[in-house]
Amino acid sequence: MQRQVNRTTSYDWLGLLSKLLLSLHQLYPDLDQCQWTRWFNGNTEIASKGDTELIIEIANKFGTMACSYPEDIKARVASTKEVADENGPEIYSKYNTDEGFMCLNSQQLDGLCEDYEVSLCCARKCNSLKESAK
Repeated sequence: MQRQVNRTTSYDWLGLLSKLLLSLHQLYPDLDQCQWTRWFNGNTEIASKGDTELIIEIANKFGTMACSYPEDIKARVASTKEVADENGPEIYSKYNTDEGFMCLNSQQLDGLCEDYEVSLCCARKCNSLKESAK
């Protein structure tokens, strides 16, 4: 007499994982929100041309403390902790989640950029699992 073997397919496991993550999301709705990292200051001076805080360099240097694809970015003056927006206090050539932050001395009225640090808003680890289960 042959017994039938109940085989669970990988599709069934993905469905179960998806339901579990949906339940977690209902219990903890803030899981979809990104999480801000500590402040990073790569101190990258481009041959005295300014200050850069590039995402790829931060991700390479700080590993899992950072992320390669942030959902948002903030920059601030390292010495005063004044948070900078796209409108100042200086002119920025880059301030985005694709590349990061860059201030060039040549674009400043006084010819000198402040030293900046950035914080990245990274997807929470649970988001990565949820996306892979879809």
